[in-house]
Amino acid sequence: MKRTSISIRIILSLLLTLTLVIPFTAVVSADDVYDGTSVSAALSGDGSETSPYLISSGADLAYFAANAEAGKCYKLTENIVWSSYTAAAGTGTTNWTPVAFSGTFDGDGHYIAGLYISGTSTTGTALFSTAIGTIKNLTIKDSYFEGATYVAALVGALPEAAPLTIENCVNYADIVGTSKNSYIGGFMGNANKFAEGYNFTFRRCVNYGSVTSKTSNAYAGGIVGGGNAYNFVVEECANFGNISGVTALVGGIMGQIGGSSSDKSLGTPVIRNCVNYGAVSADRVIGGITGRVYPNAKVENCVNYGEVTAKLSADGLASTKADQVNQWGGVVGNCPDNPADRDTYSALGEIANCFYLNGCAKNSSVADAASYIDTYKKLTTGKDAADMTVSGLGLSENIWTTDAANGGRLTLVYLVASAPVTPEDTTPAETTPAETTPAETTPVETTPVETTPVETTPADTDPAPSTGDGNVLLICAAAVMAVCALVAAVLPRKKAE
Repeated sequence: MKRTSISIRIILSLLLTLTLVIPFTAVVSADDVYDGTSVSAALSGDGSETSPYLISSGADLAYFAANAEAGKCYKLTENIVWSSYTAAAGTGTTNWTPVAFSGTFDGDGHYIAGLYISGTSTTGTALFSTAIGTIKNLTIKDSYFEGATYVAALVGALPEAAPLTIENCVNYADIVGTSKNSYIGGFMGNANKFAEGYNFTFRRCVNYGSVTSKTSNAYAGGIVGGGNAYNFVVEECANFGNISGVTALVGGIMGQIGGSSSDKSLGTPVIRNCVNYGAVSADRVIGGITGRVYPNAKVENCVNYGEVTAKLSADGLASTKADQVNQWGGVVGNCPDNPADRDTYSALGEIANCFYLNGCAKNSSVADAASYIDTYKKLTTGKDAADMTVSGLGLSENIWTTDAANGGRLTLVYLVASAPVTPEDTTPAETTPAETTPAETTPVETTPVETTPVETTPADTDPAPSTGDGNVLLICAAAVMAVCALVAAVLPRKKAE
């Protein structure tokens, strides 16, 4: 009888301990929103490659923003929620000052959320105003960036002729450009720097956010707004977001690539092995992959599924003009300016092995849209869905595959190999003005599963538990307490016996 009593007491103690631990665990595992004022006294680490400065809180990020050291290495160790995100708080809210960065910034598979910049800044409007070095394994979500000149989620512009690599990054933020001749991109606005021997690389980056230009003659792209730097490469990148402009130079991956010079001796800007699923719309010079390819640049092994719509702009320009109505297409809008040179440039490989889904390109101001499916039919090829296969298009099986879960559409291997991301949980609401945002034209049932690179999958970023998870924990705690009460009630009776 005594042993039974002792055993019951031990069980009761364990149950009471669980009652305390379960609710506590639910509280500490949630993402804490930064208070907006606290700043850490210092960061752990020494800034070297082997011991980078560690950023684990909003206070640490605030310290970094005020004290970033050139040439040092930084690493996120936790998700950071800079502020609570609401769609209505987009325009007019600013809570982040872009950092001029030089060094290595490793997100380590974590995200930064709740960044807002809204205004008419003519410098870089992004997490980093300018950057040199490496930015990798980072996700930006639940954020809004609006500026006048160079606007993006990660980097506004290159500060000088110097190397930069952005790889394995994901963007869900909405990007908005407000002035003429601005550069707007999911990850970088302006990459126009000429210098021999420097490399600029965007690799395995995925954009889900909308990119919108509110004015004419701007450069807008899902990955980069525009770039003509030598040795500039955008490879294995994907865009799912809607890309829109008023007039000119809009593309699913880049608004424009290359410069007016045909000299390739110093390097060739190139887009290769990229795919676009997002809707692209503007008045002219627009394409599923890029709006314009200059003679010194190349686009190869790219695929577009997104709907490309040439529309009449608010100021009534371009779409109805004979010399401009053809500057749009399923892959490329304009390359080069002289139509007589198209065969020559095709032979040189400036646009090679690129494809688009038949019927994706439309023109809202031309009655016979079928005759304008692609300006450069000799340079790009329209295919029916059944013919869009890796072997059928001569694409690399190491890079490309088909996703059976999404209608067998072509996609990049690393996208289907990584854990899927649920759009409802991560994609911010549309915050761009209705007059500049294109209609949602990509059917839900044909959009590939939104996934992220293997190295940076948001699934590895320890997201906060959902409300449902918290409720389950509370129910379990209540059940444990009920059992404790029952045992406590029975125990006196056992003693009496």
